Amino acid sequence: MGNLIRPSKTKAFISHIVAEVASSTGAASTVFDIEVLGRSFPLARYATSANPSPSAGARLPC
Repeated sequence: MGNLIRPSKTKAFISHIVAEVASSTGAASTVFDIEVLGRSFPLARYATSANPSPSAGARLPC
């Protein structure tokens, strides 16, 4: 179920497109919610510079 902040249909659509591209190229696919990156995301220059939201329990790829 989606809402105005996190519409699930959009995430499902993006996940589908990413999976299709990965499948056709032999790559792995991962989709991350920008929300889990927290407020540090806009200023981060590298994945390790962003601090994930503690409530989301996310790990960033390095």
